[in-house]
Amino acid sequence: MSATAAVLGKIGLPAPIKEIAARNWDVIVVGAGHNGLACATYLARAGRRVLVLESRERVGGACTVEEPFPDVRMSPCAYLAGLLHPLVVKELGLPERGFDWTPAVNGLFVPFLDGSSIQLWDDDTRCEEEVRRFSSRDVEGWRAMNDVIRRLRDALRPASGPSAEASHSGPNDLWIGDAPTQERLEDLLSGDTEAYSLLFNWSMAEFVEPTSDCNPPTWVKV
Repeated sequence: MSATAAVLGKIGLPAPIKEIAARNWDVIVVGAGHNGLACATYLARAGRRVLVLESRERVGGACTVEEPFPDVRMSPCAYLAGLLHPLVVKELGLPERGFDWTPAVNGLFVPFLDGSSIQLWDDDTRCEEEVRRFSSRDVEGWRAMNDVIRRLRDALRPASGPSAEASHSGPNDLWIGDAPTQERLEDLLSGDTEAYSLLFNWSMAEFVEPTSDCNPPTWVKV
């Protein structure tokens, strides 16, 4: 690991624990992951006295650099930097602090134990060619699955909105304040059995207990 990566995110205590505990804080953020740090920064800029607590020696949460294998350095969880909100990037002045990213266009590479593999490109045509090479009988099923995912995406991530227009966003960008409410989402997907099943029985299985595949779910913590 490089010297920079070895100390990246290690900031140490700003003051002795006893002194920190004796102060009055307006907000305490538990967890110094990238979301917690962003929230703490906005609160501090709004004039609040903010304390951020982190059990690990390194801040950043999922957005850190680890070396799970010798000479292989990677972020363990934060693999979709494109989901970092452009408004947050701008308001926190991240480019001026060295932030830069290049969108990945190679999609998903999936190796199998028998030595075979499949490359799921972001390009539909190339992706279908790869699926056909791997299993020609699954091409139609692949198209059907993608159609369901796109319908669900369009419901969850509005293509336009007041803040999107003001910020000159592209299609299907989720902008602050534009995400559909629970009630609106139920209306949008009420007649789409497949999209309901994908959202409520899979993606949100830890948070939602659906009443059926077709009807609006009962929203409960499980």
